[in-house]
Amino acid sequence: MTAQRKRKEPSATIRPSGIAKCPTGIAGFDTITKGGLPRDAVTLVLGGPGSGKTLFALEFLAHGAGQFDEPGLFVAFEEKTDKILANAAGFGWGLPGLVKANKLRFFDARLSPDTVHAGEFDLAGMLAMLGSMAKTIGAKRIVFDALDIFLDWLGDPALQRKEMWRLNAWMEESGLAAVVTLKMDSRNEERIPEHYGWMQFMTDTVVLLRQEMARHMSERLLKVLKYRGSDHINSNCALVIAEDGLHVAELHTFDTLPKPSTARVSSGVARLDHMLGGGYMRGSGILVTGSPGTAKTTLCASFADAACQRGEKVVYFAFDETGPEIVRNMTSIGMNLGRHVKSGRLEFRNLHSRFLNPEETYVCFIKELRETHATCLIIDPLSSVGTDVSTVSLMAKRLLYSAKAKGVTSVWTSLLDDVRTNIDESSSAGVSTCADTWIHLNYEVLNGERNRALTIVKSRGMAHSNQVRELILSDRGVTLADVYAASGAVLMGSARFQREEADRAEEELKRAEFDRRQRQLEADIAGLKREVEMKLEDAAILKQAETLRWKGKEQFASVSLAYRGADDDPALPPAAKPPRKGASGKRRPPR
Repeated sequence: MTAQRKRKEPSATIRPSGIAKCPTGIAGFDTITKGGLPRDAVTLVLGGPGSGKTLFALEFLAHGAGQFDEPGLFVAFEEKTDKILANAAGFGWGLPGLVKANKLRFFDARLSPDTVHAGEFDLAGMLAMLGSMAKTIGAKRIVFDALDIFLDWLGDPALQRKEMWRLNAWMEESGLAAVVTLKMDSRNEERIPEHYGWMQFMTDTVVLLRQEMARHMSERLLKVLKYRGSDHINSNCALVIAEDGLHVAELHTFDTLPKPSTARVSSGVARLDHMLGGGYMRGSGILVTGSPGTAKTTLCASFADAACQRGEKVVYFAFDETGPEIVRNMTSIGMNLGRHVKSGRLEFRNLHSRFLNPEETYVCFIKELRETHATCLIIDPLSSVGTDVSTVSLMAKRLLYSAKAKGVTSVWTSLLDDVRTNIDESSSAGVSTCADTWIHLNYEVLNGERNRALTIVKSRGMAHSNQVRELILSDRGVTLADVYAASGAVLMGSARFQREEADRAEEELKRAEFDRRQRQLEADIAGLKREVEMKLEDAAILKQAETLRWKGKEQFASVSLAYRGADDDPALPPAAKPPRKGASGKRRPPR
């Protein structure tokens, strides 16, 4: 896990109701309480053993003094202060430095039973000392840890009420934000012991902490039972004790989500982006389902590679493989994720679901998003988080809303138990209902081989392809094959290759036959052209002969008329004129 980062929040928040609040600094808690705990009022924190009561109260003071410049007092009725400091040393809050800087004081209020039973003690003297101490350090916060120890020692219910009213009045006058921790009734985890149950009605805010067993795992839950004058989320929220303190699972509703983005981000596969009309929507949730080996992790890695190349921060949660294994495996398709790990843009987180329940896993997701400021989240596979469909589905919805609230684009994979082409939504843990884009991967088994196929089941807010495409992995990367349909079926693998070869051979035969027929037609056309030319020549000769024949005929007719004594034809030359006749009617010879 990454080192702790300071959570910057305002030192006080005024809600529309007019209630002044001070932030606790506890991750997620100030979100569900809309600003933190009430200032100038008492907050009652209830819980059984190991639920985190003392830790909650101590972190409230530590962040107040360290981050918000609000010194505080810790009044311990059960444990020694040096033991409390030792137990909290591993959280990195710097308590010894705060004590040394006079921003945090511990007051040991442990009393022996003899002192209480002898009637030699009430809260008046202790409160006077605490008031003086608060003025010395300028305290703004105070914690009374395990106050039930003191109340039990008083014994008399009337005295208990009296001292509690004294304490309540003192805190109201002092103007301190107070936290009182109290043990739960072991017979009922939602009630404090009956003889001082009236405290729930006296205080303004009640926070319930529980630790219980679920599916053979221990889980902690937090619930705000009561918050006078303020809106808050009163559902059960997961509570996790991490290396930097408490983390509460944030709950987001639709009205808290930002305006959805219309920007697109690449999936890392160019042809998949084309099928989606430009890529994934930024800030959306993408679900990739499929049986083992269908390249779900490869699609996640492609998305991570593209995001890192854009300069974005990616957090990759891996359940089935370690980060180095994923980096090594992706080199087989020419993808170098190691460079992004070295640059810090890609961070792998390996979780073991058998050690964490879904709620704790969810808090881990949110914690990493908060601390790394990642813009892309990958969970591979989400189906490893748990086997209970309703629990995982609820967790997934919370995660999606939290990611959207931060503008994070999240990609999840979900493992299906079989290799059927048909999609069974129940087998994807019901997550498909809340995902914005659902991509399904499966095997197409034909002719003794298995090929990967990709389908976009849904993609909200964008036009997308409904075509089944073959997913191809090679040393050059990830791509989708061109659609090749034959007789109404999409062919893949060797069946496609064989059909393509048969179609290519058939096409070549058709081309050769076309070329042959074209050459034959060209030859026929050339022969016809030659025949036409010969016919034209014959026609020209005939026309010329006919012309000469008619000319000869005309000349013969003219000469014949002349010799027969027809009128002279002035057009005829003199030599052509016939001789004149004599008196006897005989022709005279020419002179």
